[in-house]
Amino acid sequence: MVPLDVPTPLEVEDDLKQMVHDLKRWEGLPLRALRALPSVCFWTPSPEERGDYAGKPTHVVGNTAVRRCIEKAISRTVLEEDWQALAALFTFDELTLTLKARQTDAAEHRGVSAETFRKYSERRLLRQFSEEIFRGELEWAVCQSRSLNEAGDLDTSPSATGQ
Repeated sequence: MVPLDVPTPLEVEDDLKQMVHDLKRWEGLPLRALRALPSVCFWTPSPEERGDYAGKPTHVVGNTAVRRCIEKAISRTVLEEDWQALAALFTFDELTLTLKARQTDAAEHRGVSAETFRKYSERRLLRQFSEEIFRGELEWAVCQSRSLNEAGDLDTSPSATGQ
């Protein structure tokens, strides 16, 4: 049995930091950990969106999956100041904003100075965010498992699992 090559939360955190610090070019960054997340690897456009992706290169679909993963995780963030700060850092629709401007905006939402945010808060926020992304991956896996079970493709009963 070959183990899955699932990234660690620290590897995802590193990718998130790389994205934040080079958001203009994020689509061309390797982002190996984010791209290796199961929900990203297996993402497919909805039936309504499939036409938008017909004939597009694989990396375009992959970038959409990464972006959606991040946006979903931001929307699940509980503390308002955290999701606002994350939304300020990941301004996919305003890629021309500088890192300094995005960090200053994020700092305001967190109630700290821009310097404090850059030196301390950003790292903690991205670590917590990578953990939220992993919670989302677990939720995704449970939903996939339930779907397979309901379709009769997966028998998780005690007799089937040897328990």
